[in-house]
Amino acid sequence: MKRVIFGKVLAGLAVFVMAASASAGEKIGIFSMSRVVNESLKGKEMQAQLIKLREKQQKTLQGMAEKIKAVREEMRTLDPSDPKLDNLRETYRTELEEYRRVRQRLKKELDKRFRELSARIAQDVRRLVREIAKKKRMEYVFEERGSGVVFFPASRDITDEIIKLYDREYKKRKR
Repeated sequence: MKRVIFGKVLAGLAVFVMAASASAGEKIGIFSMSRVVNESLKGKEMQAQLIKLREKQQKTLQGMAEKIKAVREEMRTLDPSDPKLDNLRETYRTELEEYRRVRQRLKKELDKRFRELSARIAQDVRRLVREIAKKKRMEYVFEERGSGVVFFPASRDITDEIIKLYDREYKKRKR
């Protein structure tokens, strides 16, 4: 019970401090990283790269799965006493293990690529946020999802500015 009361008091204090800061002329901004990733040219390029990589991986896995299926079908057509059946069982087992290994490796590869691309975008966005905050003399800028802010006036949202600036830079680099 004491923790609940303490938590409520702490939350109320945080709201009070933010409200007092805002009324004292401090500027606060907020942005949506997910919108930057989904709407910016660089974010769309990142998503296209990941989709292309995933499709390539799926083709690889599909080819392996077809081989496994062919071996399994051949096993079903043989008589249980046929000496080829033992070899086919071993081939099936080996192919299935290889499929699982490759699938795991490809998943790790895709995850790693996602982390690399996301880190680049996050680094760029942090730099852009600092530029915008400095220009607008903002003292605090929060990322919408991780900040705990549930409501904010639209006038505090700098997401569109970030996207425009990011796209402008992206177009210059592409030339």
